[in-house]
Amino acid sequence: MTALDLDEEGVTQAGMQLMTNGVQGVTQSIGALAPALTPAPAGMDEVSAAASAGHGAFTVSWQAINAFMNQEIVRLGGAFMESVAEYKLKDVSSAATI
Repeated sequence: MTALDLDEEGVTQAGMQLMTNGVQGVTQSIGALAPALTPAPAGMDEVSAAASAGHGAFTVSWQAINAFMNQEIVRLGGAFMESVAEYKLKDVSSAATI
């Protein structure tokens, strides 16, 4: 039976990168909401104003979904970090019993 060889540094770096990317994605999703919520300018015809409002609502809903997905990426990165910490703890405690 082969022993488990975990690249702790690699998994830690992957977790940190996932968390960084997820936070950046959430920030960009929230930043994209302000232009989408801008009211139609005065003098815009009714059809264009309705289309602008519809596009704004569509953008807001997709940016909310995108923000939630990026939050899950952050959680996944945290789970990677937590797994490495638990692995190290078990490794140290098991080594102490040998």
